[in-house]
Amino acid sequence: MTFHQLFILIFFISHASFMIGWVLIGYLKLRRRNVHKTPGIGLSQITVVIPFRNEANRIAPLLRSILQSKDKPASYVFVDDHSTDGTEALISEKLTSQPYTILSLKDSIHGKKQAILLGVQCAQTEYVLTLDADVSFDIDYFKNLALIQSADLHVLPVKINAGNTFSELLQQDVQLANLVNLGTTGWLRPIMCSGANLLFRRGSFLNEVVKSNYFEKSSGDDVYLLKLFQFSGKKIQTHISTKLEVITEGAQTVHEYIDQRTRWIGKSRHVADSLANSMIIVQFILAISFWIALALAIVNLSATYFMIFLFAKITVDAICLYPFYHHNHKIKTWMLLPGYIFLLPLVNCFLLLLSIGYSPRWKDRSIVN
Repeated sequence: MTFHQLFILIFFISHASFMIGWVLIGYLKLRRRNVHKTPGIGLSQITVVIPFRNEANRIAPLLRSILQSKDKPASYVFVDDHSTDGTEALISEKLTSQPYTILSLKDSIHGKKQAILLGVQCAQTEYVLTLDADVSFDIDYFKNLALIQSADLHVLPVKINAGNTFSELLQQDVQLANLVNLGTTGWLRPIMCSGANLLFRRGSFLNEVVKSNYFEKSSGDDVYLLKLFQFSGKKIQTHISTKLEVITEGAQTVHEYIDQRTRWIGKSRHVADSLANSMIIVQFILAISFWIALALAIVNLSATYFMIFLFAKITVDAICLYPFYHHNHKIKTWMLLPGYIFLLPLVNCFLLLLSIGYSPRWKDRSIVN
């Protein structure tokens, strides 16, 4: 066996082992233990906190979901982070029959984390659910939420509505990252979550954030809280049921995509979760190794050997990823995988290098990574 053949074989075995052994089996393990029982925590114990900043053009789906929902939480608390586009007036106009409160941050206080803190302090219930202002959800969302069991933190699913094929392609890395997260959760614990749909015990939140560096970085209300709860030994549950998901719009332009991804990279680097960073390193090494193996196959081996290698790689990925994409009704996205596996290593390298000196923007504010 030549060096080129040996390298390709080692890469393929390593990649297949990671995808089948860690990602797929871990995901299936998590699915088996994601069973809802009754009674749950109940909606009377949940306050929904929704921070917002200049969301007048994007908050309509959320308000529509609230009005159409069959069941209601104890109350909704909207927290205005210095909006200038009339979002508050729009909320007041639409939610005339709902139990809601609108709070505003003081002039000297800014940021989503501070908005969430103010909302949590205002809440009178045992649990707080944070939602982003641009999400939507099913009419039975709260009914299903009421059935989940008691825990300090519930990591709930977020579905990205891409809208078009280009945006669908841009969201592939999020889908793959979510699957790796769920596989890692099945074996050990979650390494990421989304503040767009996050439920936590109010007392646990207040106890942990006051004695931490939670507010040191303006971005990252989700992963920082996850790390705090993990470090203090809190009970954390990760849910994958589509009955508990909210829907949000993904990045629609390349510029939005770059800002969002570099912001996420900055958060991950600052949180410094060793398990999360290990998963990133493993995926990065496998991605680069794939390109090396592909180059070796093209230059040094026959066309038949190259096609066998490429077919085997795509087949392993497709089989391992299908249960996740099917469960989340993302078959169209799954069908884009053969092309995306060539782009992902290049995209990841570009974003990693860019994040070193680039300051992404969020809600018209710069985020220093």
